[in-house]
Amino acid sequence: MAVTVGHGNVANLHVWLGSLGLKEWILPTSLALLLALGLWSYRYRHIDIWILMGVTSYVARLWTYHRWYDDALILLPMVTLFRIAKRGPSENAGDVVAGVLLGVTLLLMLAPGGLFLLPPPWNTVYVFGQVIVWIVTLVFLLGQAQTEHRMMTALAKEVSAKPG
Repeated sequence: MAVTVGHGNVANLHVWLGSLGLKEWILPTSLALLLALGLWSYRYRHIDIWILMGVTSYVARLWTYHRWYDDALILLPMVTLFRIAKRGPSENAGDVVAGVLLGVTLLLMLAPGGLFLLPPPWNTVYVFGQVIVWIVTLVFLLGQAQTEHRMMTALAKEVSAKPG
């Protein structure tokens, strides 16, 4: 995964495909990603809106060209992580994981312009670390969506099975 440093192009699908010499795949891959997000959003439309917005923010941030100040998109998933952490104890320790991910994200967002703050090669390491944390958090939020959806489905079945 290469990162283009110094031009503002950081951490997005277009840069990654371009770095691999697959520029002709940018449009089909973008369309596939947006279609997948749309289908996912439709399937999980009844879960907590903050999880939907958090996932959508990460997809938007990693999908296309953004400057470093567009990292403000990460604020929505940070609110989502905070809300999950504040729910209290859960079976799968999701609250603890959310708190840890929020803390790490906060540390990395203290200098969202790390690309320009640090000298090479540290700026590339910093951005790579940010992207890894974003992807891990995206996967966590996807898992939370699935857990919440499963619980809602089980509850709906339980309610419909009760006579009366």
